Amino acid sequence: MLLNSSGWMPELTNETENNTHLLTDDFFTSSSFEQIRSSSSTSSSSCSTESEMDGRRIYCSGRDLHTISSDIFAYPDITYLELSPTREACLNFKLNELPNTIGRLTELHILILDTNNLHKLPNELCNLRQLLILVLSNNSLSALPDNIGNMEQLESIHLANNRIRDLPVSLFQLKNLTFLDLTSNKLRQLSDGIGQLTQLQTLLLYDNRLHFIPESINQLKNLTTLWLGHNRLRTLPRGLTQLKQLDWKHNYLSTMLDENPLVNPPISICRLGFKAMDKWHEKNPSVNSLDLDGVQQKTARQSSVGDEGTNKFSVRISTQFYP
Repeated sequence: MLLNSSGWMPELTNETENNTHLLTDDFFTSSSFEQIRSSSSTSSSSCSTESEMDGRRIYCSGRDLHTISSDIFAYPDITYLELSPTREACLNFKLNELPNTIGRLTELHILILDTNNLHKLPNELCNLRQLLILVLSNNSLSALPDNIGNMEQLESIHLANNRIRDLPVSLFQLKNLTFLDLTSNKLRQLSDGIGQLTQLQTLLLYDNRLHFIPESINQLKNLTTLWLGHNRLRTLPRGLTQLKQLDWKHNYLSTMLDENPLVNPPISICRLGFKAMDKWHEKNPSVNSLDLDGVQQKTARQSSVGDEGTNKFSVRISTQFYP
């Protein structure tokens, strides 16, 4: 073990690659770990902590993700934990499982677990009632814990590039949520419960399998960014035009609506903004009787999107600005 000008750090070995350092159980149980936790200097190692105004921070990447000790979860005063490959060179080293002892870190504010190989999450994760930001993008998750609604302080959830098909009902209890990224998943439907997330400012549903959007979305009065592109939408809820902070006219992006078989209203009308959409509805009231059941049967035979071919290393497309 070494102590250098940048602070305490594990000694380099011949096995160390890509500027990542092998950590053993001894690291987390040693007095040296206590020394680094009380130090205000930042280590250049791949797993380091630093003293911050809002508490303690721990970073782990590279080989550390294969050898990480469960003892890291024995320090409940940690407020920031990052267990993630931070660059492409580290992609061979990923976290395969999140231990249920994560539930001990009850003071966590930020948890970053993106670009790993997680297939499921322990229910104990939902014990983190002080968590503000949860980053799980670029994993292999097919579901979220049923009691995620217990994490009532959550403001930002990043779930891009996973395999999520359905959202738990309790998710819609997160009244403080302002950012929800579900880009490139396998969602087939969006519950009416989405309208309960009235603080949402950003909702990213790009590249899923959605056939329709519920009318309750018109309750999201604070919404400024909505991505619905690359789905199976043929119709949009009439109430969408009530979201005045969302109007697409001047800042339209392809991720917002493109790559949908829209007819109600057509994509060309949507790009002109909400006033044009309202006028179109006034001139075409009969289109509102569109047979959605028939549409679902027809579009279900279309090729899927967001499957295994999705690029799993998106270099934190959504997490780069942590809202």
